[in-house]
Amino acid sequence: MRFVTQEMAGHEGLVRNLFAARDLGTPSARGLFPGVRGVAIMPKGFDDLGAAAAWLEETAERGGVALAVSIGVQRWLIGAWVST
Repeated sequence: MRFVTQEMAGHEGLVRNLFAARDLGTPSARGLFPGVRGVAIMPKGFDDLGAAAAWLEETAERGGVALAVSIGVQRWLIGAWVST
């Protein structure tokens, strides 16, 4: 398994929709996070991208859902362990 992150700008709903775009047939996150079916928005914010990535990598469960944390105003870092 490897840990993957993706930065995203927008409101919280856009982060959720990345994983739940059911009207498109398959989740949009399928290419970015293969095998990950959902995202949990964590009540945590960071000013430093590196610190956010390190926290996500340590906190996310292997084979679990993606986690997203705020890295600024309407900016997110999403991370998940994915199968290689």
